[in-house]
Amino acid sequence: AGQIIDFLSGHDYGMRIDISDESDMLLDTGGGLRHAAALFPGDEPILLHNVDILSNLSLDHFTATFRPDYLAQVVVSERPTSRYLLFDNDNRLAGWHNINTGTTRPAGIDPTMLHPYAFAGIHLVSPRIFSLMARYPDKFSIIDFYLEAMHNETIAAYRPDNFAMLDVGKIDTLAAAEEFVTRYNL
Repeated sequence: AGQIIDFLSGHDYGMRIDISDESDMLLDTGGGLRHAAALFPGDEPILLHNVDILSNLSLDHFTATFRPDYLAQVVVSERPTSRYLLFDNDNRLAGWHNINTGTTRPAGIDPTMLHPYAFAGIHLVSPRIFSLMARYPDKFSIIDFYLEAMHNETIAAYRPDNFAMLDVGKIDTLAAAEEFVTRYNL
């Protein structure tokens, strides 16, 4: 975290950048978001974006489709993965399926009756989310949170047209990342 803070403080990006420091303990996305709650005092949706994902997603279009009744809207696509988010015909989160183990959440749902999509690590959340996170431990998965919240809240799928993404979380993906940035003019 220190290197990132030093780098950011040495550059002027024309905007305010705040850091929610997790140096003492990584909190996963759910815990990290709650830890950063004080940085989001307004009522506007909050963009969460995994740092190791490159994509051609139009953030303008994505944010314009967020509805006030959504607790969260997650970017998904039809691509191979071992763990799928499952959505109903109204694009509402209805479950999760690990195809390697056969595990489903909630237990007992039939994944063949739902639409399986791969999560892209990009989502918008309503600030209402913070009050619902109060009972969770310091460290928790946002997906686990969504799978509980989906029973009372709308977690909506967003499937962009012609979506392309690349996970650049490994050193051996650097060349592919350079090609991706060039191809999509990022």
